[in-house]
Amino acid sequence: MITLATSTPKIVEVGKFLIAISGDVRPGDILSYNWKPPVYRGEDPVQFMGRKVMPSINQTFIKNNYDYTKGDKDDGFDYLVAFNSNIFRIACDLSFFQGDVGIYGIGSGGQFALGYLASICKPDMELEYAKRHALKAVNIASVLDVNTGKPLQLVVQERF
Repeated sequence: MITLATSTPKIVEVGKFLIAISGDVRPGDILSYNWKPPVYRGEDPVQFMGRKVMPSINQTFIKNNYDYTKGDKDDGFDYLVAFNSNIFRIACDLSFFQGDVGIYGIGSGGQFALGYLASICKPDMELEYAKRHALKAVNIASVLDVNTGKPLQLVVQERF
């Protein structure tokens, strides 16, 4: 992932949420600096995403005059949103999903990184193993994709 400056990272912490940003910069900025995420109280994570998180993201876009329905979908965005060690992918139409495998990749090099991660993914990975291979996956993507580059970020979220 190319980060224009370390002061504008591609992975940001918003309250107890982590957001990984790819694609159109404006909606990422809106979420990074204006979104007030709902409080997660241990309910079903999928229900929480659909009933609380997604409506709050949509309202934040509306309040900041961003209409995600306009424009070329190729210029859209993809996000990963994590809370309490639950990860969801959010597409530019504000649809969301959670994968069964538990590995995700977004951005132009995401598919390269996912390919590598799928080849080494094992149940109950230890944290150090996962961190080492996450960095290796992004490094591989940076070799195979011209738009993926350094500095690389590694952020770990603990359950709360």
